Amino acid sequence: MLTSFIENQADEENSSFFLFISDFILLFLKYFLLANISVRFRKIQVLLFSKLTQSPNEVSKLTKRKNLEKK
Repeated sequence: MLTSFIENQADEENSSFFLFISDFILLFLKYFLLANISVRFRKIQVLLFSKLTQSPNEVSKLTKRKNLEKK
């Protein structure tokens, strides 16, 4: 979508420059989003592991504390 918009706006002289910029932007966004997803997945993984290794009483205390922090 972004690449097609830039291609339509570019002159023939400047088309390679605009394509380079659009490719750079798309690559940056792709890696930024992948890194963000990876960090979130890791946080979820750590949270699940910590809940699995704790006793049920500790888990309920942790859940209550997080609910109070949200309010």
